[in-house]
Amino acid sequence: MIYLLDLNYTLVTNSLEKKDKYIDQINQELYDEDLVNFLKGKKVILITARPEKYKDVTMLKISRDTSLDFINAYFNIYNLPPYMLKGKIFKELIQPLYKDETFFAIESNPRTRVVYKTLGIDSMDKLTFKINFINHAK
Repeated sequence: MIYLLDLNYTLVTNSLEKKDKYIDQINQELYDEDLVNFLKGKKVILITARPEKYKDVTMLKISRDTSLDFINAYFNIYNLPPYMLKGKIFKELIQPLYKDETFFAIESNPRTRVVYKTLGIDSMDKLTFKINFINHAK
C-alpha cells in the first residue's frame, strides 16, 4: 500500500495562516502529528499543487520537523488546478513507476477525491481518515 498524501489542509495544520511572502508561510508551517506518527515507516508519496519552485524549501522544512521519509514527492510542474494536476501526475508519473501497488489517498480537495475515485483510488479527507484509522488504532 502506498499513501498519496496531500500537503495543504492535510499534512499542514495551519494552512489558513497566510504570510506576505510564501517562503515565510512555508517556514511557519506546522504538521499534523497524528498523521506523521501513523505514516512513519509506511510508503508515502507527497503530492501537492504547490508550485515546483517551492519543492526544496518545503521538503527541507518537512524533513527538519517530522520523521516522514517519502518515497517520492510531486509538486505542480504543470501549473494546473489541484484536481487536474493530481490526476495527471498519478497517470503519467506515479502509476508507471508503481504498477503493482495499491494506493490510498489522504486528500483535502473534494474534486481531487472524485478524480482519484475515477482512477480506482480510495481516498478520504484528513478528519475522516483520522476518525476511521488513527483514532481506532489508539
